[in-house]
Amino acid sequence: MPDAEFKQIADKLIIDLKDRDIHDEDSLAEFVSTESQVKNCLHLPQWRVFIKEDYKEDQSMMILKMHHTMTDGYGVAQMLANVCDMYDEHVLPQLPQLKWWQTILMYLSVPWYSIVIALKYFTYPPDVNPFRTVHPENCGVKRGYFAKDYMLADIKRVAKAHKVSINDLLMTTISMTVKQYFISKGDEKTSYIIMYVPYSVRQKPPTKQNFKFDNQFAIFPVILDLVVDFKNGVQHISRSLRPLKESFISYAMYYLIYLGTQLPMKVFMWIFLTNGNKTSILCTNVNGPTVPFRIAGVDSIKATTFMPNLADIPGGFAIVSHVDRIWISFNSDVQRCPDAKEIIKLFEKTMDEIIAQA
Repeated sequence: MPDAEFKQIADKLIIDLKDRDIHDEDSLAEFVSTESQVKNCLHLPQWRVFIKEDYKEDQSMMILKMHHTMTDGYGVAQMLANVCDMYDEHVLPQLPQLKWWQTILMYLSVPWYSIVIALKYFTYPPDVNPFRTVHPENCGVKRGYFAKDYMLADIKRVAKAHKVSINDLLMTTISMTVKQYFISKGDEKTSYIIMYVPYSVRQKPPTKQNFKFDNQFAIFPVILDLVVDFKNGVQHISRSLRPLKESFISYAMYYLIYLGTQLPMKVFMWIFLTNGNKTSILCTNVNGPTVPFRIAGVDSIKATTFMPNLADIPGGFAIVSHVDRIWISFNSDVQRCPDAKEIIKLFEKTMDEIIAQA
C-alpha cells in the first residue's frame, strides 16, 4: 500500500485506547472479547492495532487484531519478530524439519491418511456434553479470561519428572479441567471430547524478506479422553497423542484442507461447519520467542493470543510460551458456555495442584 493511501486510513487501523479504562487483565480480556465480535470493514485492510500507553504504571500494551486468513499462530510470532529493533531468527523456536526421505514418505502417505481421517473423524458422532447441550447454537457474544502466569521451568520440571512432553502435561491439565467442569454440571458419564488443534507446518524465515502473509497450518480433530488423576492420566494422554506426533497425519490434514479449498465454497463450508459443529473446544498451543521482543528500545514482558471461537465451537483455550513463562486464556460463547471464568479458575486450581505435587 502506498504511503499516501495508508496515511488517509491510518487512524482507522491504529487506534489509541487512552480514553478506555483498561488497566488489568480482566478489563483487557473484556475489551478483547468485545472487539473480537466487531467485523472489520471489508473496504479496509483486515487488521487493526490498538495501543494503550498507560496500561499499567510501568507497562504499555499493544493489541493486534487480524482476520484469521492472514497468517497462523506461529506466523504472528514471526511477524512480531519482523518489527523488532533488530531481526534475529534465533529468537524464534525451530519447528521440526523433515528430511528428504521423510518428505517423499509424507506425500506418499497422504492418500492413506486421508482415508483414516475420513473414517475416524468425519464419521464420529457430535459431542454430547454440557458445552453442547445447554443451547443448540452459539449466540455470537463472547467472554474470556486469562489464567495467572506459569513459569516455564516449573512446567518443564513436572513434565521431566513424569517423562512426558510439556504439551502432554498441558493437554492433561485441560482434560482434567473439562472433566471437573462437567462433573460440577451433573455430567459424570462423558469420557471424551472432540477438540480441534491447529498444527503449524511453517518454517522460520531467515530474513524479513522471506516472511509471507499466508496460512501454513492444519486444523486437526483430536479425541481427548477426560481423566481425573494426573499421575495415571498424563501417561494415558501421552500415549493417545503419540500417533499425532510420530506420524504424517497432521501434514495429510494440511493438504486435505488445501484440496478442500479447491471445491465449490458451499461444499467446503458444509464439510467445515459439519465437523466443527461436532466439536467441544478449540485449543492452540504456540511456541513463542525464547527472548523478549525488543521494539523501540523496550522489551516485551508478555505476548499471548486470545483466540476467537471457530464455526459453532463453544469455546477455546489459547496457550503461548514467551521467554520464561506460559500464558493461558479461555474464551467462550456466553450462550453455549457461560462459565468461562469458572473454567479458567478450575484450570488454575488443577495446574497448581499438579505443580505442588511434583
